[in-house]
Amino acid sequence: MLNVGGIEVWEFRVAFQRDLHVAVDEIYRRWRSGARVLAVVSAFEGVTDRLMAEVAEDLGSECPQATAAYVATGEQQTAALLMGRAPIRPAGSPGKPA
Repeated sequence: MLNVGGIEVWEFRVAFQRDLHVAVDEIYRRWRSGARVLAVVSAFEGVTDRLMAEVAEDLGSECPQATAAYVATGEQQTAALLMGRAPIRPAGSPGKPA
């Protein structure tokens, strides 16, 4: 954990979707204690490799910016699932109960 300007930055490497609860539990615990939390997640295991193979097949090495954008969708998927399961929402607004 890194504290930046009063915000706790946590990096979670969640290998499988079934393990998301570990990150959710920690984020919620810190939030309930009054912390401002920013969660950074990686793609699930194997997702980045799969996305790299897909984009290489479609684009080759023609456009590195497009490759980076495509591969970043792995992290975006994990972040969306994390946000959907968290009992809080962005900016600390209340969400669904745990």
